[in-house]
Amino acid sequence: MRAWPRHDLVSAIPFDGSEYASQAHVFIKLGHNLGLSNTQVHRAIERALDALQTYPEQVGDCPGVPPAQRERLATLSRKAAVGLKRAITPDTRRRPQSKR
Repeated sequence: MRAWPRHDLVSAIPFDGSEYASQAHVFIKLGHNLGLSNTQVHRAIERALDALQTYPEQVGDCPGVPPAQRERLATLSRKAAVGLKRAITPDTRRRPQSKR
């Protein structure tokens, strides 16, 4: 992730995520396109979520990064974590479709 407003990136490789529900879904699709199983994709997401837990504090401890950018990075990482969690959590509000 980068903290400069013109460089809000979560990937060094540009992608068009407009056809996906979220950025998380882009990475899930990428994992599948690379031949990863659902289990492998979910494990990768869980590892990313583990890393994101302490990321805001780690960024906060970087004295060479201006405070505004530190806060921006922390915010971006929190948003990324929320998106990843949503992408792998089943929506329990949906009712199963009935077969007619």
